Amino acid sequence: MRQNTVVLTSLTPWRLIFTHPRQAMRRVLPTPPIIARVATLLTLFILVGALEAVAEDGADAWVGGALGGMIGSFIGVYLGGLMSGVIARLLGGHAAWHEQRLAVAWGVVPSYALGIVVAIISLATHALSGNSVPEALQTTFIIIGMLWSLGTTSLTLAETNAFSVGKGLVAALAPCLLIGLALLWTAVSTL
Repeated sequence: MRQNTVVLTSLTPWRLIFTHPRQAMRRVLPTPPIIARVATLLTLFILVGALEAVAEDGADAWVGGALGGMIGSFIGVYLGGLMSGVIARLLGGHAAWHEQRLAVAWGVVPSYALGIVVAIISLATHALSGNSVPEALQTTFIIIGMLWSLGTTSLTLAETNAFSVGKGLVAALAPCLLIGLALLWTAVSTL
């Protein structure tokens, strides 16, 4: 048992989030908020720089989609953190608002990782054979990433709020359901 503990404590949160999300949150939560903000901004600048480099090579549609996804993700972390924070408070959670955002942001890391894998596979397949990856395969990866992220977000919210995984699942699912219902209502009302 001691050997396993040593291995887990030597791993970075970037590795732990995939297999041990609660331990990853234990490593991340003591981080001062200013470091988290600087890391977020630095990540955004790196991504924007990478997208500008891709844009210079002429992949305009892909860059537009990626920029839209980044902006949506950034807003989603704040909106998801706010909504899951309200639900978590109703369930007895006690985490601060910035900790809620941190839990949501870290919880969706597997989804982004699988998205990057799909993008690399798509670009490599297109470059090597001129064909695109079948949509069924892309959709499968997206669904796996979303389910994996739902699980990790449930665990990160549970750890952050010091409550059960079941309550973490409710806090993670509630924003998804609320946004889904709002989109459905908007779609139905425009018919």
